[in-house]
Amino acid sequence: MLIPFTGFGIDHIARGNLELVEERLTDALAVREELLLVDVVLEGLADLATFAIGDHVVARRELLAAIGGDRGGPRGTRSKRVATTRQRLRALQLCIGRWALRR
Repeated sequence: MLIPFTGFGIDHIARGNLELVEERLTDALAVREELLLVDVVLEGLADLATFAIGDHVVARRELLAAIGGDRGGPRGTRSKRVATTRQRLRALQLCIGRWALRR
């Protein structure tokens, strides 16, 4: 199944499509060292320049965060889900690329 994928790196955002053979994106990230994305657009966070580059291999270790599919992609089997609770995040100022969050 081909799903929309957004990967966040230190200095760029990669948007494309990922062939998902596992049940969930979480499973793919757990077992794959690299992800092959198709129809990729890279956006630089420093200069906001965008480049359409076709196919691109992303190493899992280069990802800070990832979003797959609509609202996270397929849910997978219920037994693999982990219950979580919301936690407050507190920071004086956090800057990631063009975003700045202030307290």
